[in-house]
Amino acid sequence: MSISYDDARQKMQQMRSYYGKQQRALITIEEFCTYTNIEKSYVHMHVVSRKMEIEMIKTLRISNLKELRTVNCEL
Repeated sequence: MSISYDDARQKMQQMRSYYGKQQRALITIEEFCTYTNIEKSYVHMHVVSRKMEIEMIKTLRISNLKELRTVNCEL
């Protein structure tokens, strides 16, 4: 949505209030889409791409750690 972290927190709290949920309750993708009028397919695409990005970062960190261990052992 291209909004700041603080604005996103406020928006989530507004959604929780709208749906009568407690302060730390989760908002479903369907609820988010209904509230924001954003297409569900777009949100799913974004969620999947973020998950892929996180997995790639984890993989890179692990491979970099393995390389560092190999270098340290050779020294």
